[in-house]
Amino acid sequence: MNLENIILKSFVDLNDDEKSMVLIWRNNDDIRRWMYNPNVISTKEHLKFIETLVPDGNNLYFLIQQNSENIGVIYFNEIDCNNCCYFGLYANPFSKVVGVGRVLEEVSIRYVFDILKIDTLKLEVFSANAQVVNLHKKYKFVEFKRKIINKKEVICMELKNENR
Repeated sequence: MNLENIILKSFVDLNDDEKSMVLIWRNNDDIRRWMYNPNVISTKEHLKFIETLVPDGNNLYFLIQQNSENIGVIYFNEIDCNNCCYFGLYANPFSKVVGVGRVLEEVSIRYVFDILKIDTLKLEVFSANAQVVNLHKKYKFVEFKRKIINKKEVICMELKNENR
């Protein structure tokens, strides 16, 4: 996959319009229903969250742009926790870009293994989110456990650098 025209823009570097746009995406019903916190987030909460990212090296959030179009968000949490980290992604719910999930997945994998130099990439996804579960399986993520969050089943998956 050609990722030449991809830009990762840190949330801490977003302008006011971009911050508002990301909040609108995050509060979209199609995005929010797959989050651990399904509540609508206020502007004040959103801006306060972004402020906490400045001194925090354990969490990175990026707006992803492809050919100058804002296509989605990727984020990394608990970075370098036993040489691993967790990640998540969501696409711009208003975009019609075909294959955006694959682009976000590929960017996430390359960033963790090639830039952060971390050995294991982990994720958690609701089992009912079959499309995303299948996307992760295509990239060789393997299930290592299941748990219940907010009365919903969650699949915990991981990808080790040597398995890609």
